Amino acid sequence: MKREAHLSQELRDAVRSLDLASHPLGGTQAVVEAARRIFNLVCDVAERGDDLQALDGYGALIERLTDTTDPNSAEVLARACLNKGVLLGDRARTEEERAAYDVVIRVADRVHHRRIRQLAAVAHLNKGISLAAADVESGALEEFARARTLFEEFEDGDLGQARSRVNSAVLSERIGRQDDANNECREVLRRFADASNVLVQTEVAKALTIMAKCANDDEEAVSIYLQVVQRFGASRAPTLREVVAHALVSAAARTPYHEEALRLCHAVFERFTEPTNSIFIEAAARAMLIKAHRLVRLRRMLDAIATCRDMVARFERFDSPEVQRQVDAAKRMLSVAGLSPGLT
Repeated sequence: MKREAHLSQELRDAVRSLDLASHPLGGTQAVVEAARRIFNLVCDVAERGDDLQALDGYGALIERLTDTTDPNSAEVLARACLNKGVLLGDRARTEEERAAYDVVIRVADRVHHRRIRQLAAVAHLNKGISLAAADVESGALEEFARARTLFEEFEDGDLGQARSRVNSAVLSERIGRQDDANNECREVLRRFADASNVLVQTEVAKALTIMAKCANDDEEAVSIYLQVVQRFGASRAPTLREVVAHALVSAAARTPYHEEALRLCHAVFERFTEPTNSIFIEAAARAMLIKAHRLVRLRRMLDAIATCRDMVARFERFDSPEVQRQVDAAKRMLSVAGLSPGLT
């Protein structure tokens, strides 16, 4: 059945044009042009946030191109499947998401073309991320390895390689395979430590934070976290600043020295004040809770109580689960002290 339930008139007309072009007398180039027009229209729809129409639009396009062997049409098919998979993942329709990525991979196996293989590499990476989120660890690691192998074929595959390795390292650390995680991170550093691309630099920074998390010794871990701050702390790139914020907070949590922890917490407060960035808000909330705990260890109880009250007042309004977890912990600290957040 043709998938046109949510399509605008413009998209319906474009789909009919593709149907006409697909007639034996239409010609391959006419099919490619009609397919690309639909793809571009659906991308515009997706950017406007109309997911249902976008999913139907990609579905209509995929249905009509599913058996194509023409490389140009196959590329449009692969891009449509990849975009559809991302949309389905955003809507937590994970089985359908992974099925869309599988179509991309099958198209690359059937139609040997450089650009389609690049899309298949992205599909493997995205499928791995989806499987990792579903705790299908072995399958996820296999997908990351396949993605990495494909990305290595391309001169412009550095970012894909780095992301594949970093995602593999994150998962390996999570399931207790620290040696594997460290090996992946070292390879990222070996290959990309001097990269100029900000997004690749972000993956290098993430690799360092994973190595710090894997470190058995607290001082070694803190040293690695501070390497991240030293190397990337001056960057204004949002992706790098988020990793730096994470590194500072993690160093504050891990250091065995209470005064150093307080200095690191204050560095978080000074550097990351944007009220609309959820990563920075979570970092600041976590830093305040760490500060309160360290003040208790230093027997500065009045300062610890004031910090908890300040934290509740600042962050209780945010609906982030992570921020609320920190706020609830601060309230428990006040409760243990026999106080409430609003008492003076």
